Amino acid sequence: SDDKYKVTTPPPPLLIESPTTEQTSILIKWNDVDGAESYEVDVSLESNNFNPNLINYNSKSVNNNSLKVVGLTAGQNYIYRIRAVNDCGISENSITGNDCTAPPTPTNVRTSSATPNSFNVLWNSAGSGIKYIFDLSKSETMSPLIDNYAGIELSNTSISLSNLQEKTEYYFRVRSSNGDCGKSPYSSMA
Repeated sequence: SDDKYKVTTPPPPLLIESPTTEQTSILIKWNDVDGAESYEVDVSLESNNFNPNLINYNSKSVNNNSLKVVGLTAGQNYIYRIRAVNDCGISENSITGNDCTAPPTPTNVRTSSATPNSFNVLWNSAGSGIKYIFDLSKSETMSPLIDNYAGIELSNTSISLSNLQEKTEYYFRVRSSNGDCGKSPYSSMA
């Protein structure tokens, strides 16, 4: 037989784990399939189960074996599948891969119940199951942080700060965290 003639459709690609922790993109990687000339990629919200796929990622044609999927929403779970393509046709789907985007950045960060040596900090929820990381400093550069309030992990959307120095300006920031999906950027400092 002459090797230059392809007589079968290629096998499906094997996914390569490539976890990302960005708010608006994921990176998909797969092995190079022998005999494939290109690949087709489907990406969907996990809740949609490929019906429908994301507008720009429905049988998206790709010539290499990775794709950065952009324009995504923070704090969402996505699924994807790949097919190898050659002159004889298109492979079966790869197994379904999944990835998630980092959670949204906390918004509406504000204070309440201020006394000369205490106050509360509150913010809007970034979603269910999200944890928050809080920092407090006397410096606008957020360095150094105040020991008792450095990297405090919280499950709720507020913290009560006490035993503070009177007539002192404090700066704080908060970010959201969701396990393997990553952490958001910090909120604007207040």
